[in-house]
Amino acid sequence: MSKIEVSCNYCGNKFLKQEFHIKKTNNNFCSRKCFGLYRIGSTSTIEKFMSKVNVIDDNTWIWTGGKTGMGYGTFKYKGKVKYVHRLSYEFFKGEIQKGLCVCHADDNPLNIAPNNLWLGSHKDNVYDMIKKGRHSWVGLCRSASLNEKKVLEIRDLCKSGKYNQSEISRMFNVSRMTVSHIVNRKTWKDI
Repeated sequence: MSKIEVSCNYCGNKFLKQEFHIKKTNNNFCSRKCFGLYRIGSTSTIEKFMSKVNVIDDNTWIWTGGKTGMGYGTFKYKGKVKYVHRLSYEFFKGEIQKGLCVCHADDNPLNIAPNNLWLGSHKDNVYDMIKKGRHSWVGLCRSASLNEKKVLEIRDLCKSGKYNQSEISRMFNVSRMTVSHIVNRKTWKDI
């Protein structure tokens, strides 16, 4: 297929584009950066955003700015603090439909390269996490009322036969179902 010289819709630079893509869409951008600038309409915002990104290659853009305790990058955009992987997707790939997650192909929350990001439902994201073996949250949830020691104690108390699951649930201030799941290893399987 032949290439035709076209002008970038944002910066005006001339570049070659496959003839097929010209007929398919009227969006002509010489780079992802120009596409992002065109979408948000502000050079200063995208330049500020990109100043906090270490671009290693097309698949690896490491966020060097602020981040959450869980390791996700954040950036103030239009007066609100937003996750940078979502902003990167919006800036360089397009709109995110309501209810969809922006997922990382390489599971690195600081890698915000557009080629590393894909859209999926929450269910898709959880399935991807389980498939890749990243689903053990033992000790990671600061607000959890249980820890490894308490889980082992619950199992020991239940095994002893001195207390039923309802009594144990009251001792640990959790539901009877939580105790049942722990004892039957539906939760806290790793312990």
